[in-house]
Amino acid sequence: MRTHYCADLNENNIGEKVKLVGWVNSYRDHGGVIFIDLRDKTGIIQLVADPAESPSAHKIADMVRDEYVISIEGIIRDSIGKKATKALRRDGYLIANIYGRGLENVSCAFNRNDFIRAMKKKENLAFDVKVGDKELKVVVQEYQKDPITSQLIHVDMMVAQPGVVTHFMVPVEPVGEAIGLKNKGLVNIAKRRLRVKAKIEDLPKAIVIDVTEMDLGDSKLIRDIEAPAGVTFTDADRVSVLSIIKAK
Repeated sequence: MRTHYCADLNENNIGEKVKLVGWVNSYRDHGGVIFIDLRDKTGIIQLVADPAESPSAHKIADMVRDEYVISIEGIIRDSIGKKATKALRRDGYLIANIYGRGLENVSCAFNRNDFIRAMKKKENLAFDVKVGDKELKVVVQEYQKDPITSQLIHVDMMVAQPGVVTHFMVPVEPVGEAIGLKNKGLVNIAKRRLRVKAKIEDLPKAIVIDVTEMDLGDSKLIRDIEAPAGVTFTDADRVSVLSIIKAK
């Protein structure tokens, strides 16, 4: 039996061992650290499985997928509380979760506008952030937006550890003018970011795809794209990345 519902948990429960039961709302594997959003009738809470802390728990978490019903025991860790989160978002901040294999998770907040400006200016996927007295080199793994306003509200960032082969999400960048554009077509990007396995030293800023010779009906699948040196695509070969479709 469960000890708590998701909405019952708060700052007062930090350090306690609890048992939760619910549905997997979403599952994300970021660099070997697995994040699961667990949903019950009261709300959603985030679960974290780090192989450096518990290899056995991580192995089980790796088998979980969306909408699985699970029962789980774990320790409540410190994070930014719900009331503080709402207040920070109201004041123009976005919440960030910074993590890395074998490292303590860090919860922090950045001014939303400053963060967006910094992201537009950065030249590489990896960039430096200062949290307290620590300076960390991180890579954005996932953004979350408000479903109604589309405003950026949360970001997951992974610490880039030199020499460690791990998973990254790399943006797709089409280049060239497709033949299909002259035939009233347009470039439809099905996957804006591709999941790859690489060392941070080998990570490209983007996966560049030349669309110059593509006409209406043409598409590029994972198997059609040459991976940069030191990079391995982890999506299935048959997954469509982009195509030329007829404009409506």
